[in-house]
Amino acid sequence: ARLAAMGEGASTAPFDEAARTLTAELEALEALLFDLRLSGGLARQDTLRWPRRLYARIASLAGYLAGTDDPPTEQSLEVLAVYEEELAEIRTRLQQIRQGSLAEFNELLRRAGLPPVS
Repeated sequence: ARLAAMGEGASTAPFDEAARTLTAELEALEALLFDLRLSGGLARQDTLRWPRRLYARIASLAGYLAGTDDPPTEQSLEVLAVYEEELAEIRTRLQQIRQGSLAEFNELLRRAGLPPVS
């Protein structure tokens, strides 16, 4: 709708391509955190078909750690460190998207007199 306000005959092709690129990068990043193929509680075997993503693994670890009065085991802390490294990599990728595809998309919007995506 915003692009339609640019006027008759204005090409939206640069916006379309930039939006597709940005969407693909964000979806790939999201897939590292959540498995969007999972269908909720209806198909319990879904979690057996595909490897658990980072969010589910962190939630599982939190459940184990919260389920006892004992301090975390050395193994639990090692697993946590691995998850923290994975999360740091995801944050780095997100920052790269912000500085790359998102910045380029927002520059297109700015040149067209449209508000940026935050």
